[in-house]
Formats: sequence, C-alpha cells, structure tokens
Amino acid sequence: MSGERSPNPEWLGPLISATTDVLPPGTRRFESDLALSVEAGKRVLTFRKAALIDLGPVKSTADGLAAAIAWQASSMAPLFPVFAGQIVADRAGLHLHGVYQPPGGGIGLVIDAAFMHFFARKTASWFLDRLAERASGLSPR
Repeated sequence: MSGERSPNPEWLGPLISATTDVLPPGTRRFESDLALSVEAGKRVLTFRKAALIDLGPVKSTADGLAAAIAWQASSMAPLFPVFAGQIVADRAGLHLHGVYQPPGGGIGLVIDAAFMHFFARKTASWFLDRLAERASGLSPR
C-alpha cells in the first residue's frame, strides 16, 4: 500500500505473530515488557509487566507518520488494563492517542478515576520515552 512503511522495532521484543485471524492486516504482535517507574523517597522503583504489543504499519499522514498500536497483559490479562490507539509523529512531537479499558467493570472505572489512571499515563509516557530514545539512536535508560 502506498505511503506505508514497515517499522523494524526489535527493541519491543520477539515477534510472535506477523498475521493472525485476530490482527488487522499488516499488524505484528510482539512479546514485550511494559514498565512503570515510581519514586519512593530517594529511590525509583520500577515495576514490569509482560505484555503483548500489536503494532500496525506506519502510514504517512498530512502532518507526519502514524501507526496503530494496542497492548494487553500477556498473563493474568483480566487483572490489567488494555490499550488501543495510535502512535503519531508530527511537527509537535511524538504522541500516543487512544483509549484504555481498566479491569473490573464499574468498580474498575471508579478505582481508575481515583488513582489508577495516573499509573496508566506513566506507563504510556515510559513507552513514548523509550520509542523516542530508539528513534534518536540513544540507548534505553
């Protein structure tokens, strides 16, 4: 398809599926780890969760580039949020747009509104920072 590029994101982890019945055409699934760093006094604690990351082909847009992305926990999935959206690179920078669904139905939404949304945003920021580092040729933190 014209205007599409196939990203080569080895840093995401092993490619586990190039195409399946459940993935949109051109989407690849990677086994990865998502991280959440939290400051605890003078220490920084980093929590990691194994995840499946689905990455679609990179498409040219009027302002830059965009690719579909989604992630979910690779184990105990019902206990963790899922995310679906787009990575966008444009003149303003690198952005992650989308929605995520916290676990637990109505109770999960209340807990998310109270404090879990903060952790989801921190995880998304960590992912964007890592992507930006790789795109600029820097090693990950």
